Amino acid sequence: MNSVPAPNSHADVELVGHRRPKSLAADDLAAQELGAEIRFQRKLRRISQVALSDAAGVDRSLLNKIEAGKRLPGVRTYARLRAALG
Repeated sequence: MNSVPAPNSHADVELVGHRRPKSLAADDLAAQELGAEIRFQRKLRRISQVALSDAAGVDRSLLNKIEAGKRLPGVRTYARLRAALG
């Protein structure tokens, strides 16, 4: 018996060339915008990545990826970063 993937799941999407499913592309855009905002707020306060990551209890390499738009932070991580930024 074949299992059928849930509608809108990415299990049934075949990546062709460099095109990605629309929802994944939207996640990429959200990650870029959120990362740019976190970087802007950090620089506005003249805080280094090391200082912010220490204050938020977040690994510096993760903060770097978030600011670069390569990763979306989880809800807890985002809350920690916002709290550390004041």
